Amino acid sequence: MDFLEERIFMGVYENIKNDKEYKMYMYKAIELGYEIKEHLGPNSSLFLEYESLINLAEAIYLEEAYKTGLQDGHDLFQLMNS
Repeated sequence: MDFLEERIFMGVYENIKNDKEYKMYMYKAIELGYEIKEHLGPNSSLFLEYESLINLAEAIYLEEAYKTGLQDGHDLFQLMNS
């Protein structure tokens, strides 16, 4: 895991893992995932592939959001010091 991935995923997770709203949504999402896999039966691997692709796309989004925040912070710092 490179620096950005570690900062985005581990740092953010440490900050949010005890948030009640986050925990509620994660619990509901996990429960729904189990229900979907149960309904799919032998085709449950389709859901796992879907879930994997969604997670990969979200990782790209989060990395870009982090980079944008870094750039915004840099730009603001430059503006304040000029």
